[in-house]
Amino acid sequence: MIADVAAERALLRSVADGLLGLSPRVELGGEPRGQHHVMYAEVPAGRRGSWFGNKVRELLALFGLRGRIGIADDRFTALVAASTTARTAREDEDAVVCVPRGGSAAYLAPQPLSLLQLGPEVLHMLEALGVKTLGQFAELPPPSVMRPDRGGWDADFQALARGDGGAALTPYAPGGPIAE
Repeated sequence: MIADVAAERALLRSVADGLLGLSPRVELGGEPRGQHHVMYAEVPAGRRGSWFGNKVRELLALFGLRGRIGIADDRFTALVAASTTARTAREDEDAVVCVPRGGSAAYLAPQPLSLLQLGPEVLHMLEALGVKTLGQFAELPPPSVMRPDRGGWDADFQALARGDGGAALTPYAPGGPIAE
């Protein structure tokens, strides 16, 4: 963990600049969560899967960093894939999980409902009704439980559970002084 906030921001921008060499669009992903920072990158056509994930791992290694990488059709599924890697591959903290195209709903279905940032009252009510997975939640009839726009997802909770977490990225623009 970097104690100097300015140094941490500079490091994150350097990583994002490097990602722009691999991807046409990169998003910084919001505030860090403890020692973890989320970044999103659009995977170039024909590069989906382990090739792209391994290139990102190589880039992180250049900065002395490690990361778990989730690749999916939408941001929420990619985040879940990267986050749940710790449970499935503890021996490989740098794992790459690639969800097949069109497979977000199937990948998310068995995942726990707690992955959604539902309020404790709503979560308790749903679990009391036997709704414990994202798939069970996605099958409920509308209206869904809505959430305020946090983290850039303009979708309702059921849309997230169905794998419709939005694919649009807020582009990162490289900055800094230009020296000649």
